[in-house]
Amino acid sequence: MSETMQRDYIMRMIEQAIAGLVAIVLKAESGQFQQARSDLNAVCRNTVGLDLERVKKLTPDAVAELLASGGLLRFTRSIILAEVLLSDAEVQEKEENAPFPLANFVHAFCLIADSVSVLSHDDEARYRQKLIWLAERLAPYKDLPQLDVRYRRFLESA
Repeated sequence: MSETMQRDYIMRMIEQAIAGLVAIVLKAESGQFQQARSDLNAVCRNTVGLDLERVKKLTPDAVAELLASGGLLRFTRSIILAEVLLSDAEVQEKEENAPFPLANFVHAFCLIADSVSVLSHDDEARYRQKLIWLAERLAPYKDLPQLDVRYRRFLESA
């Protein structure tokens, strides 16, 4: 399979996952938080074999190591997992008195930062915008050990 075809396939998989995640977030917007959380967990289990809460408790390096066993699909699964984490953060932020979804943002930032270079030019640009947004949200936490190296590397490349 040519590199272009492979990248197109990767993005089709990611876009299909995002469409499903949008539907899940819409459930949360209508007050169905439990169902949204259950659906997000199912997508996470299908993507990486672990529940979302378990993923959030792992270090970004442990998640990267887990995904590395996926071979060529590693980057696809990384971007999909980042989107799951961002969707979960969006659901959390809709709930009253919910804490700042720091683990979601840290993991999503690290997953995207580790994967962005294999995306097509257009998709790389789109995900670099997400990295910028995440970097802004994470600025107060940039010195966290699990974020430090990737955060600095991103700032140097931006």
